[in-house]
Amino acid sequence: MRHVGEYDAIFHVAFNDHIDLPLEVASSALKLGLPVIQWDCDASWRFHNWILPRKNRVSHFVTTHQSTLQWYKQNDMKVIKSQWAGSSLYIGNPNVAKRYDVSFCGQQHGIRQQVVSLMQKMGIDVRVFGHYWGDFQNSSPHTPKLQQMIDVLDSSRICLNLSNPWHIGTLPQIKGRHFEIPQVGGFQLCTGADNLEEYFMPDREIVIANSPNELIDYCKYYLNNPKERNEIAHNGHLRVMRDHQWKHRFKEIFDVVGI
Repeated sequence: MRHVGEYDAIFHVAFNDHIDLPLEVASSALKLGLPVIQWDCDASWRFHNWILPRKNRVSHFVTTHQSTLQWYKQNDMKVIKSQWAGSSLYIGNPNVAKRYDVSFCGQQHGIRQQVVSLMQKMGIDVRVFGHYWGDFQNSSPHTPKLQQMIDVLDSSRICLNLSNPWHIGTLPQIKGRHFEIPQVGGFQLCTGADNLEEYFMPDREIVIANSPNELIDYCKYYLNNPKERNEIAHNGHLRVMRDHQWKHRFKEIFDVVGI
């Protein structure tokens, strides 16, 4: 095993206490002057009770959540604003047959069940895939594996993306799914999140609804207008390939850190 000092930096994703960078490794790296970079995901809901206490074991924090930047700065923490991105692992098939009018890939939490129930009640055929949906109508009981999820996104006329966080009352956040859907060429209909408009042009590369009723109206409109739907999906794919790949994110982060 290589010694800590043989690396240029340590980069790790802050997931939980069970899957974490050992404190002794972080401490050794900092003593040697190596950057310890922590990707905080969209975990603003646990900033005060989990991220802040790590202030002295991390040199650079990375957040995807624009609204939390001031929290880091107020606590004298070096913070880098970055974002989720598209991955070359997600390869879509533009010729696949469309099997679903509307699909949603994600866990059931927060207000998601109420939103999807309302959409179904108003005649929108929404299929959901993910944990905790139980025996919910038109649901798959398990989160699909990567290729299965890609197949669902590929096979959907509309890829629904609900941006609400797990904890009700906290701010809506940009998720990895915002970039995964256009990566495979899907048409993305989502709810608002943080500064999403800085990454995609509304109504040209993505469609953003501000209420459940708007979700329903947009579904009906774009299901009946495939030409516009396909054009937006195409534009979104071009945008994520040009500006929103992981190579772009890592270059920006490492430039700030100085490696």
